[in-house]
Amino acid sequence: MSLMICHVSSLAIDASVFDVPIINYCLKSKQKLKPLRNPNWMYELTHYQNILGSEGVRVARNKEELLEWINKYLNNSELDKEGRKRIVREQCWKMDGKAGERTANFLLKFLNS
Repeated sequence: MSLMICHVSSLAIDASVFDVPIINYCLKSKQKLKPLRNPNWMYELTHYQNILGSEGVRVARNKEELLEWINKYLNNSELDKEGRKRIVREQCWKMDGKAGERTANFLLKFLNS
């Protein structure tokens, strides 16, 4: 894919692994929502601050910014490449293709004990 557009999500990490540009949308609702009914509160969560601070994800706060970043990334997918590398470096432990094997070994060890 050419780019990832998502809300607060670990999909930003997945896209970074494949060096795909990421846009998070943080659009305001026209309705007045209670704080926990408004999904944008998730941008304030501590664990997501590392993703936002990586400089590998852009946050669109309105339709114009969303279209602007879509066009920028489609014209130059190298934008924010170093930030995506940072996300992978900071959020991923091993990139050896053996995560499933490690998980299975852990579960088998747990079940056998």
